Amino acid sequence: MGLRCFLSDEISNVAIQMRKLVGSKHPLLQTARGLIYNDSPHYRLGDIDNSQRALAEITEMIYTACLIHKGVVNMSDFDRVDEVLEGMSSGNKMATLTGDFLLANACTELARLEKYSGVPHIRSLLAHSCQSALLLVGHNESYQTAAFNLGKNLAITRQLYEDINRFTQPETDDISPNILSTAPGVLYLGNRSLDFTQELLEDPKEQKKILKKIKDSGELQQCKDLCKQYGVKARQSLHVFEQSVPRDALFRIINATTVS
Repeated sequence: MGLRCFLSDEISNVAIQMRKLVGSKHPLLQTARGLIYNDSPHYRLGDIDNSQRALAEITEMIYTACLIHKGVVNMSDFDRVDEVLEGMSSGNKMATLTGDFLLANACTELARLEKYSGVPHIRSLLAHSCQSALLLVGHNESYQTAAFNLGKNLAITRQLYEDINRFTQPETDDISPNILSTAPGVLYLGNRSLDFTQELLEDPKEQKKILKKIKDSGELQQCKDLCKQYGVKARQSLHVFEQSVPRDALFRIINATTVS
C-alpha cells in the first residue's frame, strides 16, 4: 500500500505473529489478504504537494486500522472447549494491537502536518480528508466546502453500495446477524415491530429466512435509490473544479461505487 509504517520493524513482527494464525480462520487474515492483494489500478497524478501525499497516507492508515479493528471476533460465539478458541483469541489480540499501532502512528503524523489545524476533525474520515487536502495547499473556502461534500457523499454512496452487494452475492445465502446491521437490514427492521426484531435476532432459523424477505423488500430498493442520489450529489460537488485528469479520475471512482 506504500505506507511507511508497514516497513517498520514493529509491523514485521506483527507479520511473523500473523503466520501463527494461519488455519484459525480469524477475520484478521482475510483483512490482511485484502490489503495485500487488492491490486486495483492507482492513478499517478501530478502536482500533488508533499503535505497532501502525507495526508493521503494518514487517511489510509486510519481506514486500515478501522478495518482491522472491525475484525475482532465475539468470543462468546465459541464454546470454551472449541479447538479454534486459542487461535481466535490470539487473532483478537493481534487485531487490537495492530489497529491501535496504526492509529497511534496516524495521530503522530497528523501532528507533524504544518498549516493544518483541523486534527480533531479528521475522524469523519473521507469528508474531512478531502477538505484537508485543499486546506493544506491554501485553496479558498468554496473549494474546501466542495471537497468536503464530495468526500461525504462519496463515503455514503460507497457504504450503501457495499451494503446492497451483501444481498446480491451468493455467499450471503447463509445469513449472519451482521447482515442485519447493513442499511437494507436496518431499514427493514426499523419498519417492523420491536417484538418481531427481537424474535428475529434470537432465532437462527428466522435469520436465514429474512435474507430473501429483505432482498424482495421495498427497503432494498430504497437503498438503491439512495445510493444513486448520493452518487449524483458527489458528481455535483466535482463541477466546482475545472476539468483535469484528477477530476476525471474522481468521476470514474464515483461511477464505480454507484448502483447502476
